[in-house]
Amino acid sequence: FLLFYRRLVGKSDEGVSVLMRYTLRLLTAQQFERATTLFCAMEFIRRQQSQLLGQQRFNIGLWVGLAASPNKRDEAVKQLGRMMEDPDSAENPFILRRCPWCAAKFGSFRTEKAGNYVLGYVSEEGTVKFRCPDSECDFGVGDDDPLAPRINDPLPVSVIDEDLIDRPPNLLVATVDKFAILAWKPEIRSFFGINSQGERVGDPPSLIIQDELHLISGPLGTIVGAYETVVDELCSQ
Repeated sequence: FLLFYRRLVGKSDEGVSVLMRYTLRLLTAQQFERATTLFCAMEFIRRQQSQLLGQQRFNIGLWVGLAASPNKRDEAVKQLGRMMEDPDSAENPFILRRCPWCAAKFGSFRTEKAGNYVLGYVSEEGTVKFRCPDSECDFGVGDDDPLAPRINDPLPVSVIDEDLIDRPPNLLVATVDKFAILAWKPEIRSFFGINSQGERVGDPPSLIIQDELHLISGPLGTIVGAYETVVDELCSQ
């Protein structure tokens, strides 16, 4: 609702407008999959109403630990290569196991006729993007019409830390522990509309959703509270 409102009243929503935070990585991944379907619907509507909602795509990003998703682009590309070479045992770090719009399967597969192949994840521009393998999908790889674009826009999803920092998504789904990185990685300031010179160039997040709040009532909450005042300051103008 907030993102549609900002578009309709003409406010810029470049960068993160909504932070959604969880305390457990498992809960984060599950909710991210559901939220991704919502963002596909939002992007589908934006395409049909671009005169009202603008040309800029809606995007969602997942920001969790290295064990769940890649931190660096080159590591993501390498992991994609390993999935192609060894579909049976290579780890899949790309979170989404199916298309959030049409439910086509994503992942690495091995067949006798086609050999090894990977669906849903494509190495492009030095990173890995999500593209539905179904040509009938609204976020698919295109169709057979020679006048149509060869490839549609990729799914509006990012899970690689470097991609998130360079192009912050509208909704950032994260675990609370990731914000401790603010003390060591100043480039994270881009999530709050601040550039590399420390100047505010965009609006900070307008909404923070803290789910599973009861889980930070113990020791975890004590640690989170130590840097929560910094997050609050960065979200203020």
